[in-house]
Amino acid sequence: MRRYEGMRLPPGIDRALRKELLKPDRWLKQAQAALAKSLTKTNSPLAIVTTGSGGTPGNLPEHTHSSATQGGTTFGTATSTITGNGQFNLNKVSIGTTDTTGRLNILEANANELALRNVSSFTTATAGTPSNQVLFQRTLSDAVNGINPHDQIQLKEVITTGFGGVSNILNVAMDYTADAAGAGTEGAQGLSFTIQGLGGNAINSISGLAGISQASGTAAVTSISGIKGDVRKAIGAGGTITNADAITGTGRITSAGTITTMSLFRAVAPTVITGTITNLRGLWLPALTQGATTNYAIYSEGGISYHAGKFGINNTGAAAMVDVISSSSSTVGMTIKTAAAASANAFEVKDSTGALKWWINTGSGFDANGTFGTSCLYQFGGTGGYMVHDADSTVKLAWNLTNIPTATTNTATWQRGNGTIVGTQGTIDLTAQTSSIGTTNVMNTQAAGMFLVSVYAMCTTAGTAGTLDVTIGWTDTVGATTEMYVTGLSLSATGRGKGNRCIYCTVGTAITYSTTVTGALGSPQYELRIRATALS
Repeated sequence: MRRYEGMRLPPGIDRALRKELLKPDRWLKQAQAALAKSLTKTNSPLAIVTTGSGGTPGNLPEHTHSSATQGGTTFGTATSTITGNGQFNLNKVSIGTTDTTGRLNILEANANELALRNVSSFTTATAGTPSNQVLFQRTLSDAVNGINPHDQIQLKEVITTGFGGVSNILNVAMDYTADAAGAGTEGAQGLSFTIQGLGGNAINSISGLAGISQASGTAAVTSISGIKGDVRKAIGAGGTITNADAITGTGRITSAGTITTMSLFRAVAPTVITGTITNLRGLWLPALTQGATTNYAIYSEGGISYHAGKFGINNTGAAAMVDVISSSSSTVGMTIKTAAAASANAFEVKDSTGALKWWINTGSGFDANGTFGTSCLYQFGGTGGYMVHDADSTVKLAWNLTNIPTATTNTATWQRGNGTIVGTQGTIDLTAQTSSIGTTNVMNTQAAGMFLVSVYAMCTTAGTAGTLDVTIGWTDTVGATTEMYVTGLSLSATGRGKGNRCIYCTVGTAITYSTTVTGALGSPQYELRIRATALS
């Protein structure tokens, strides 16, 4: 009899048992069953990877470890699990480091610390949307108002010793080739942000992208930018880019709500708590000269442009609302050009009520020699004075006094560049007068000196009776005085009377005239022409 584990078997049974146990397939089946049982057993020390059909990796059976280290795998706590279908449920994982401060801790020197690769292939027959290569998702419920949630993703790099070049915390790269069927309609975006404000409660602000660059040390920094846009045409010859915009702003409204004010680009005044901003510019543009055809620093296709402050052109210290300084002696400071056959004035000046006070029409202008252009017209104060240039190139000066009241001082003055007055003239032209006129200014003297005063009176419509007297008044060194230039002009018959005198006037005094109609009957009328001219 043979002994089996303390048992003695009869010879016949022993021979039958050995024959059964020596069957090869029996041992294989028992080993497979034991292995399968071990893989699904809690706290098994066996490897957790199985092999599926065709030699490909199979599913991982569900497994729970009760200790931190089992099966050659280190887990953060004793409650880590491995679930079916290749899913890991690990409390903490450390790769290349013993650091367990985060859920996933990876340390690798001079190499990719984390490499995620996903290959998705779609054709027209299998149209669809590729899955997310990396998905971070969380749901926050703020039960206590005022709690600030933490960043869902935080990238931080510490460089203690700088080296050449620019270091990127996040570098996003894409190689994009348009499909032939969709050429011209496809597009690519390196980063796409969609931030939604939901619910019915008021929200202070929503920003798709907030760029903050901060210099915290004491070292000088040449340039700092919150957001920097850079567009390039690189690699490969040929090809045309229709519009290359370093930064593009647009907006959209697709609901029944209201946007009170939409600004595609807006600057907000900086906050200065301490320190000094030496020069502040809301918009700073360089001198653009790289365009082969045109170079515009600011280009607007239309709309109204509003500017509240002073506007300096080639002038950093504008003192007027529009202050222009020519860049050189050969550069025109400002040009106003009207459309062909324009009926509107080229330039207008109005008072605070909007009343038109001065304008230049389309025929106005001076040539290079300072003379008037052909048919040049400068109009002042409606029916006031104007200057004309004849077709024969003779410069002429005329004053239209049609609607100027008789109480107005009607004076034209000529003076040299140093201010010396070389000529002054006062003018009175009255028609169809029927009654006396009280003392009225002909002109105010701009300087003391001799003046020639000429008076010409006419009875243009005879009455049945009456006479006309014309008196001139002035002030000399002795004092104020008057003299009758026309005496007793008959108004019962058409005729004329005249007077011409040289007088001396002190500076800043008035030369005046007055008329006296006596005993007029039958509605006579008269005209009066007066000229007062400075002689020296």
